[in-house]
Amino acid sequence: NILKLMISSYPTVVSREKLIEKIWGYDYFGDTRIVDAHIKNIRKKIKLPYIKTVKGIGYTLKKDI
Repeated sequence: NILKLMISSYPTVVSREKLIEKIWGYDYFGDTRIVDAHIKNIRKKIKLPYIKTVKGIGYTLKKDI
């Protein structure tokens, strides 16, 4: 679901908060770093550097590899 949301939001940067709200729901009560763990796992699975971290903001997809 994270990857689907990032693809549909391309080329904008998707914040951790937006990912949590759209995927886990508005009333999610927990650490926002859960998104980082899921992004790390997605990166391992796709084995290509498609996901770019925008420090302090969120994540986006790279246009070029």
